[in-house]
Amino acid sequence: MAKEYSKWFYNSTQWRKLSAYIRNKYDHTCQECGEFGDQVHHIIEITPDNIHDSNITLNEDNLTLLCDACHNAKKKKVLDINEGLYFDEKGNMHSK
Repeated sequence: MAKEYSKWFYNSTQWRKLSAYIRNKYDHTCQECGEFGDQVHHIIEITPDNIHDSNITLNEDNLTLLCDACHNAKKKKVLDINEGLYFDEKGNMHSK
């Protein structure tokens, strides 16, 4: 789920076109495990400080395609998750 500061970005035409291009480029194949992938992942995470930097947000070299499981695993590593929380298949965090 997009953070509040980034919702406008993920709804932008530029992002929608680029993310569709990345999905097609990798033939909807996760670049980590080879399963079906549809999560376009920023290698360098978007933050409030870099959200207006197109070298981060819209740079094809900063993007990869992941399946839900691999994307959730990457997000889990980035976030310091408390015990009892988990991500669903859409990347939303829930408590057990």
